Amino acid sequence: MQSASRKTVGLLLVMLGVLFLLGTWRFAMAQDELDDDDGMEAVAAGFQKIKTISWQAKTTKKIKATDKNTGEEVKIKKNTSVVVVKRNYNIKIKNAASRCTYNGHVVMIPNKFLQYKKDLCTGKAGDYNTPSKEHFVNVTKSEVCRSKTNRLIWVSLDKQRVNVFKGAKGNWELEKVFLTSTGKPNKPTPARVDVVNFKKMDYTIEGSHVTYFVEAVGSGFHKWSYSGAFKRRAGKHTISHGCIRLKPKDAKWMFKNIKEYTRVLIY
Repeated sequence: MQSASRKTVGLLLVMLGVLFLLGTWRFAMAQDELDDDDGMEAVAAGFQKIKTISWQAKTTKKIKATDKNTGEEVKIKKNTSVVVVKRNYNIKIKNAASRCTYNGHVVMIPNKFLQYKKDLCTGKAGDYNTPSKEHFVNVTKSEVCRSKTNRLIWVSLDKQRVNVFKGAKGNWELEKVFLTSTGKPNKPTPARVDVVNFKKMDYTIEGSHVTYFVEAVGSGFHKWSYSGAFKRRAGKHTISHGCIRLKPKDAKWMFKNIKEYTRVLIY
């Protein structure tokens, strides 16, 4: 009997281990299916090149890495400025590394050796045009742009825009575009795929009371007074603690029109 009990306990431990690894793998896959090798989508004829957010960071120790393109050994001194073009947001992986560019090289640097300083968003220069946005969700990212409702949300981290589409997989049409400000360097909004899990008129998250809250990716969309720092940075740079801030009228529209299980693409 004792032998059978030990086998049962052992089997349960193995199953728990498998579930943990599966959860980590699913998170990694959710990010991998968003980003290509350099964090920038190949451009099709007649459409703009769409990219995810880049970050300026500083190394916190000496780094010895290998150039992903040439195989050349690259030595990077401590306190050296690098550009992170594909950030790994998976905090469950101990040695998660992000793709960086330095002095013409493309290297992988562990997150634990990077101090994120500022975003390099390009929203101030303008937004992507409508045909390019629709091509992105209908063709480039069609496999993840399927929704259980008649709407799809794509948050462009690079442009700091919330794009709402109406239709169905492969036939999405741009309906609304809202200015936003997502998570700042040390509290980023992760690039991943999710759905709207719930909505709350009043909600408290990380000690802050917010209204018109639409949850996704562990944080969510919510109303924020369009004044001060948010007004200066909306559509241009990051500022939040991970949530996706919206002007009052835009947050109200989202809360009224976006249903639970709507697909959310953060890229």
